[in-house]
Amino acid sequence: ATDVNRSIRSIVGPVLKEESFEIVTARSRWRHRADTIDVVNFQSFNRYNADVLGCSTFSFAVNLAVYLNAIPEEHPISVRAGRVCPHEYESHIRRRLLPQSPSLPKAPDIWVIEEQGENLEETVRTVKTELREVGLPWLAAFQDLPRVLGMLRDRVPPPDRLTWLPGNTDSPARNRAVGYVALALGEKSIAAEHLRRALDQLRAFDSEHEKKRLRIAKMVPRSLEETVLQLERGSA
Repeated sequence: ATDVNRSIRSIVGPVLKEESFEIVTARSRWRHRADTIDVVNFQSFNRYNADVLGCSTFSFAVNLAVYLNAIPEEHPISVRAGRVCPHEYESHIRRRLLPQSPSLPKAPDIWVIEEQGENLEETVRTVKTELREVGLPWLAAFQDLPRVLGMLRDRVPPPDRLTWLPGNTDSPARNRAVGYVALALGEKSIAAEHLRRALDQLRAFDSEHEKKRLRIAKMVPRSLEETVLQLERGSA
């Protein structure tokens, strides 16, 4: 793992630093913009997961993510150097950077490193090229917030088929995302419609859980209730 971290730092690190990824850990980099936080993460695997996947523990996945600042966070997010640094899996829009020649048919998104690390530097150099040609342009596609709203509303296609948007169309996660991004853009009617829909959906889930006496934490965030109330008061 130390050799992998060293290669990432020396080969990929300078490229991301040039692109203003200023917060750094061994396996993650963050770039803060006005409306978003971009994340690049090299995901490692323990021995069990590596054995299941059929690769060495030196192998990794490359995760790209965009965190939308407009959406209130329901859980505390890590802070590094005084700045919010969400994990890749806590972000709202995600994608994996794929090898052009996958080594694992059942896991084509894994960058396979040989057991003795012979191909480590060559593989990380290829990752650097893919980041420049694919990853950074993908992240750039989400810097225009009106365009992001169009994607969330299925009015504008995402950059590619590997893009994971929050939830499915008309899911609570998607409606929250649409609502809060619309609110940030001053589109209050769109915001009110989608946030009310998300609130109703989550209340229905809570009601169903209560009927079944399931010990599941309440799904409706207080911030969502307060925002819907404020929007409805404003339109009255």
